[in-house]
Amino acid sequence: MRENVEIQGTVTFELTGPDGQTKRSQHNMVMNVGLAWITGRLLGSGAALSHIAVGTGNTAVSAGQTALTTELARVATGTGAQVSTTVANDSVQYSATFGPGTGTGTLKEAGLFNAGVSGTMVARVQFSDYPKGALDTLVVTWKLKFAGA
Repeated sequence: MRENVEIQGTVTFELTGPDGQTKRSQHNMVMNVGLAWITGRLLGSGAALSHIAVGTGNTAVSAGQTALTTELARVATGTGAQVSTTVANDSVQYSATFGPGTGTGTLKEAGLFNAGVSGTMVARVQFSDYPKGALDTLVVTWKLKFAGA
């Protein structure tokens, strides 16, 4: 018997500012060090996911990356939540709020980490320009869905 397990991440950006609200959803890549982190967590080791970072780097995503290209800001997520996407409790979800003055700039990348500084970047996404003004609030929601085949 052979079982295939797939991890699919989806990142949603919700920007609120003087001009209203915009939503953007983007798939991410789980990094090689992220896969190692997941298997370590199954054995009870390693720090829990706790932070989302945004940056201005436009380097394409590759599995061997361990940090954002140009990190601009990192915000704590609080505890994650187990959520249902396809079947009961098949996903985990984290959210971070980048308030006015935090992470201001033309964002092009984001990462999911297990520490406030350095730590393991479990997943990363790179996207086209997403401008965040000084008065804007950005909520980043990161969902990792686990599926068997």
